[in-house]
Amino acid sequence: MTGDDKKLLSEYKEFSYIVAHDLKAPIRQLQSLTKLLLDSIDIELTPEQQKYREMINRVSEKSGEIVNALSRNAQLQTEEWPLTKTDLNTPLNNALSKLEAIMAGTNAVIKIDELPIVTGNPELLSELFYHLIDNGIKFQTKGNKPKIHIGLTQQDGKDIIYIKDNGIGIPPEKIETAFAMLRSIHKNDGLGVGLTFAKKIIEIHNGKIWIEPAPKAGTTISFKLE
Repeated sequence: MTGDDKKLLSEYKEFSYIVAHDLKAPIRQLQSLTKLLLDSIDIELTPEQQKYREMINRVSEKSGEIVNALSRNAQLQTEEWPLTKTDLNTPLNNALSKLEAIMAGTNAVIKIDELPIVTGNPELLSELFYHLIDNGIKFQTKGNKPKIHIGLTQQDGKDIIYIKDNGIGIPPEKIETAFAMLRSIHKNDGLGVGLTFAKKIIEIHNGKIWIEPAPKAGTTISFKLE
């Protein structure tokens, strides 16, 4: 990377950080004022007015989610993340504890292999597992019980960790854009930032992450750390 490239990257990171943080305050004010306005309306709303009220709430919430995502994206790119010897089982268990309610609500079945000790950042690795497992639970055919296998294999002497699910899968033509910021893969699947953050976390660890779609359904996301 040339000096000019490093300068541009530094400026981009600074811009992303400033935009994300400067947007937070007005978005929060808009949400608060909108709620105060809607709560102050005493008359019974017509069905059409009620629909508009719900639309305002959804747009306001979505705007806040986007700003939070931009803020986290900027944080991942601008902060220093120390790497230490870490038992991967610990951040995995932390992620699973945060997903307990979702797992219980979907009757998800999680199979886990014993994972290795790596050089990494425990906080980021916990977030990595959270996003990848959450996606495996979330993107399922209606009525399907999520089944996820968090496994370990080796390739060229390197540990490869994979998260394999039985969900609806990722269309082959969308794999290249799956890690792009705010690019939802499936209709109505939220912001589409889980894989984006996963990729950035892997890059912080100088590793690699990739997607292996199954022929019919399901997805396997694999990664390795350096």
